Amino acid sequence: MALTDAWLKANSGRANNSLVEKNDRDGLSVRISPRGKLVFQVRYRFKRKAKRLKIGTYPSMTLKEARDEAVVMKGHLDQGYDPAVVFLARKIDASDQHSVEEVVREWYAKECTKDSKAHKQILRSYEIHVFPIIGKQAVKAMTSREWITIIEDVAKLRPQIASRLLTQTKKVYRWAYKRNYTINKPLEGLTASADFKIAKPKSNRTLSDDELVMVWKALRGCKMAEKNKMFIKLCLLFANRTSELRLSKREDFDFDEGLWTVPWQNHKLGEKTKMPIVRPIPKEFEVIIKHQMAISPSNVLMFVNRDKPNEVWPVGASVSLPYILNAWIFRHLEHKMKSWSLHDLRRTARTKFSAITERDVAEIMLAHSLPGVQGVYDLHKYVDEQRKAYTKWWYVLEEIVGKI
Repeated sequence: MALTDAWLKANSGRANNSLVEKNDRDGLSVRISPRGKLVFQVRYRFKRKAKRLKIGTYPSMTLKEARDEAVVMKGHLDQGYDPAVVFLARKIDASDQHSVEEVVREWYAKECTKDSKAHKQILRSYEIHVFPIIGKQAVKAMTSREWITIIEDVAKLRPQIASRLLTQTKKVYRWAYKRNYTINKPLEGLTASADFKIAKPKSNRTLSDDELVMVWKALRGCKMAEKNKMFIKLCLLFANRTSELRLSKREDFDFDEGLWTVPWQNHKLGEKTKMPIVRPIPKEFEVIIKHQMAISPSNVLMFVNRDKPNEVWPVGASVSLPYILNAWIFRHLEHKMKSWSLHDLRRTARTKFSAITERDVAEIMLAHSLPGVQGVYDLHKYVDEQRKAYTKWWYVLEEIVGKI
């Protein structure tokens, strides 16, 4: 039998020997404590788990209000939302609401800028794809479905950015959850590959000898800034990651010892190893490094913007350089070269290293960890072996492209 106002009034405040529960409709029921307290609750199943949600007490909440609330909760359930999450988020006082944008920006300032070298790109992804849509919504009220919809829409055109948003948003919610900015972690357990079908990009692109010749002709003939040309040449010669060179300082290059030291803060494995990368500088390489030092407007940094000599060259500034060279090649050599990236130069050099040195030396030249137990116990820097290999690589490259 359904609940009635008369039944509720008669049982309110009446002591009982045990808990009593009486059902209504739409999952609504009322629970009476031994002291006669009447609590409205909604029963439902979410993700195959039985749940019970307390929505109010009688007489503060009337029977009509409880039934209306039960219908609302059932509607949220039908849309795929957990009524408990929606209900709790709705109860938050307006003064305690933190918007998605506020929380992301606070996390960015306090955590992301310290933990990620690509933090500017991360923030830009939110500014483009998230803040215009849900930036002003309360972070506590956001559901899994709303976040999934945003990430799915981004994944249609920019799958890797969507993957980044998924990873970083999970970090945002873990951080916010500890500070009571949110009551749930809506994306926890989701992965880019399994839930969004985003495959990690794989590339086996290397430049052929003929393509290296065309790139070198473009470097000689195009009107690209001189520092950009030096950056490309050094990336090919050292086979370094672009960030290692972009963040470099003059003091990192010791010509007396013939060594380039990459501080642990400036390379990919640095957070894990807390060890610098030490690369030899063959005499042949010195002319390019010293030329870059001569044209750099900074007394400290190697690569800067022309109009901001005290700031390091920003992340992503070098991404367009291969496209500029390809455009020159198409215009002047009448060849449509397949697209390539600076990372492909690193792969090209590593492929060439296999013919001129041992595998372990080649891996160390790329600052890769040696496999297994060897990586734990073999801490030798192989500087002399690297120097011999780099010198050989210089002359191999000169045979291909001519004078470097």
